[in-house]
Amino acid sequence: MGLFKKKEKTQEIRAAPEERAEQMLEMDGVLEALFKGLAANRVVSRDEAMGIPALAGCLEFICGIAASVQVKLYRTGEEKEVEVTDDPRLSILNDDTGDLLTGPEWKKAFFIDYFLRGRAWAYQNMNLNRLKSLHYVDDEAVSVSTNEDPIFKSAVIHIHGKAYYPYQFIHMARNTRNGVRGEGLLEKARMQLALGLNYIEFENAIVRAGGNKRGFLQSDHKLSDDALTTLKDSFEKMYGNTYDGVTVLNKGVSFTPAQATSVEMQLAENKERNREEICSLFTLPVSIVTGKASQEEFSQALKTAVLPLLNHFDKAINRSLLLESEKGSMHFACDIRDLESGDMLKRYNAYTAACRAGWLSKNEIRYKEKFKPIPGLDVVSMSLGDIVYDINSQKFFVPNTGEAVKMAAVETKNEEGGEDNESGNQR
Repeated sequence: MGLFKKKEKTQEIRAAPEERAEQMLEMDGVLEALFKGLAANRVVSRDEAMGIPALAGCLEFICGIAASVQVKLYRTGEEKEVEVTDDPRLSILNDDTGDLLTGPEWKKAFFIDYFLRGRAWAYQNMNLNRLKSLHYVDDEAVSVSTNEDPIFKSAVIHIHGKAYYPYQFIHMARNTRNGVRGEGLLEKARMQLALGLNYIEFENAIVRAGGNKRGFLQSDHKLSDDALTTLKDSFEKMYGNTYDGVTVLNKGVSFTPAQATSVEMQLAENKERNREEICSLFTLPVSIVTGKASQEEFSQALKTAVLPLLNHFDKAINRSLLLESEKGSMHFACDIRDLESGDMLKRYNAYTAACRAGWLSKNEIRYKEKFKPIPGLDVVSMSLGDIVYDINSQKFFVPNTGEAVKMAAVETKNEEGGEDNESGNQR
């Protein structure tokens, strides 16, 4: 009786590797579903998200460029716009904030919070109406309480148990409906971020193991618990990155490696697709992250990703930093001329065509380019061969002859000429 039982156990041991191999072949769909299942239930922290290369590359491109742009102040007159250079708020925004962070540093942290957390905060330390310093506030330290009125909205900002009000901050919210709460990528794009992080961890686990070394140990006889423990320890050391010894298998023990599943073999393809999805969250091409973008792709990325962010930032600082008496006559604006230098030739060609056509003066062009006007350039060019028609006075002016003719006189002359021609044809 005992012999039969021993034989049955031996058959079970010999059949186990084949059954387990069949199970591994069926793991293709299971492994892919596992990745998505883990991603659906995983909450990605800010530090973990910044470890995803595609996300970190997109944020570095957008927030790094936006943080390096200088903020300028302009006073708008009746016909021209004058740059103000001696306002102390400019130095605080761009250089020395009065805090531990410099101007570019606080803006970069501010923009990263805007994307990842959906909102960003910078406290204005005021002395009456004068800005003394500017302090970036991590959004994780901020909680917001809002009223229930859908029309007349109000909010209270709580930081470490102290209450503040929105007007005390430069603040931005992404895809907001009340001005103080936004939609961050950590929440709205949790699936894509968690999936990318799972791919990185899975690949890292394979590298730590020295490659794809999964497999089965097959024994002709039952091994004792001590023998199994010793065998497992030997294999763990052998597939570690620091072990350079030799593992000896006992008689009757053999190792059969498992082949890589289709999901494992397509790991690079899956990572590439996930990278494209993450880049699409920022409306950026993948070539921007890989550093292979053409000049046209770079210019398009600036227009679709960086310039909208800077435009939103302009509105935020104008709302918070301008006094009520200054609104309407002064405004802050990010100097984006260097960013648009790639399109400078196209833009200047358009200005040239407009100036030659006579509907844009040279000082109007300088105004658009944030340059000071030059006396004597408030004129438009005109060819001597052109005929100018004034719609309001209904007069034609011929620069070549210096004559001005009213529309009615032209019609009368044409009618008389028509009669002469008609009579001439009759002759």
